[in-house]
Parts: sequence; C-alpha cells; structure tokens
Amino acid sequence: MDDAEKKALMDQMVADRGWILPEQEFYIEKDPEYHARQSAVYNHVIKREGALSEKMREIITVTALCVRLPGTEVETYVKNHIRRALDLGATEDEIFEAVQCLIFPAGGPSLMMGIKCLRAVLEERKS
Repeated sequence: MDDAEKKALMDQMVADRGWILPEQEFYIEKDPEYHARQSAVYNHVIKREGALSEKMREIITVTALCVRLPGTEVETYVKNHIRRALDLGATEDEIFEAVQCLIFPAGGPSLMMGIKCLRAVLEERKS
C-alpha cells in the first residue's frame, strides 16, 4: 500500500471517530490490513444500527475505559470517547450518571477518572 492510501486510511479514521492516536498511525504504517480488520470490527460494534444508539455505545465505552485503565495514560482515550458521545447528542448528565454507576462495581478511582475527564472536556468546550 502506498503512502497516499495509508493517508486515506488515517483520514477515514479521523472522519469515523473524530481522532487518530499516534499508536494508530504507527500500526497503519506498519500493517494497513490489520487496521482495516480492526476498523471493520470497530464500525460493526460501535457504529452499526441496533438496539443501542451510537451515542449509548460511546457512553458505555467511556465507562469501560474508566474501569479498565484508571490512570493518566487512559485520559486521552476517555476524553476522546466523551467528546464523541457529546458530539452524538449525549448530555453532560447522561455521561455523568453513567460514570456514577462505576462506584460499586469498580470503585472510587474509576469514578474519579470519569469525572476528571468529563470536567476537562466540558472546560475545553467552554473555551
């Protein structure tokens, strides 16, 4: 695959998700077929029509990331999905209440990660 085709894959990822991480650019450069397969799964799980809206799927992804990876590295991922959920029509309260649900199954650190990231995204949108 030539550089123009790889660039097109990266541009499509930004169009589909609203962002691209440096790690994703790296694996597109190294193995574009891997990216194509992973994107197909992502689009099937997150973007398809079904019982859950894309907005709700993004909210679920936010909470899963808060539980799975509490720590500073995950903030980028959580914020990306919060932005996407808001862009899809989620309200601040919907995201906040979803994050609140983390307290019992996942504990305080996961809850605080979600709140920290939500606050940061809301602040950046005010600017």
